[in-house]
Amino acid sequence: MNSVIAILCIIINGSFEKDTDYRIALFILEHIHEMRSLSMSAIASACLTSPATVKRFIRMLGHSNYSGFLFQIENSLGIREKQMAERFENTDLNDLIQKALTIYPDMDADMLRESMIEMNDRIHSSPSVYILGAAYPGALAVNYQEDMFLLNKPVLIQPVIPSILNDLDGINEDDYVILATVSGSLYRLNPMRENALKQFRNMSIITAESTDTSSFRDALTIRLPQTKDDEKYNWFLMIFWQMMKHDYYERYGTRR
Repeated sequence: MNSVIAILCIIINGSFEKDTDYRIALFILEHIHEMRSLSMSAIASACLTSPATVKRFIRMLGHSNYSGFLFQIENSLGIREKQMAERFENTDLNDLIQKALTIYPDMDADMLRESMIEMNDRIHSSPSVYILGAAYPGALAVNYQEDMFLLNKPVLIQPVIPSILNDLDGINEDDYVILATVSGSLYRLNPMRENALKQFRNMSIITAESTDTSSFRDALTIRLPQTKDDEKYNWFLMIFWQMMKHDYYERYGTRR
C-alpha cells in the first residue's frame, strides 16, 4: 500500500474539513483511470481552485511536474491491478468465509455469503459508498477502499463522532451507507444522530446480535454473535473487507 492511490486515500481519510487538498485528492481518485486526458486546469476548475494550487498539491506528493505525476499514477495502476488479479486468482472466497467463521463459529455461513452478495449488488448500483464508524475499525477498510477506487467505485471512510452531525454532509440518498458499529453507539448515544441516519434508505449495518436496529427497518443487517466490542470484531472486519472486494472483483471488476 505505497501507491499513489493509497497516499491519496490517506489524504481524504485524514481530512475532517473538506478543504482544497481533500477535494483535489478525491477528484483524482474518482477519475484515476482518466487522468491522462485531464489537464491541471481541468482539475482546478472541477475542484474550484487554481492550477497553481493543483501544482502545489502535486509537489506536496513529491513531483516536480504534472507529467511525472501522471507517469507515477499509470505505473501505480499497472502494478496494483496486476497484484489484485494475482491475489484474487490465488485466493478462494470460501476460504475467506471459513476464516471469518473461525472468529465467530456460531455465525451462519449462508447468511454471511448472501448478505455480502446483496451488499455488493447494492454497492454496484450506487454512485459512492460511505463507511461510517469509529476511527480504528474504519482504518481497517483502507485496503478495501484503495482497491475499490481502482474498480471505479468510490469508497469514503468517515470516522463518526456522536456529538457532531455535519460529518454526514455530502452523502446523497443514492449513495450506499455502511454502519460498522458493534454496540450501536454510533447512533444510540445521540437521538439526533439516529434521526439523521434514518434518511439513508440504502444502508447496511454490521453489528452485534443484541444491538437494537429497529430504527433502520430497511437496512441489511449483518449480526455478529457477540455482545461487546473487542479484538475479535476487528479481526472479523479485516476478513470481511477482503471478502467484499473479492466477490465484487469476481462479479463486477472483470467487466471494466
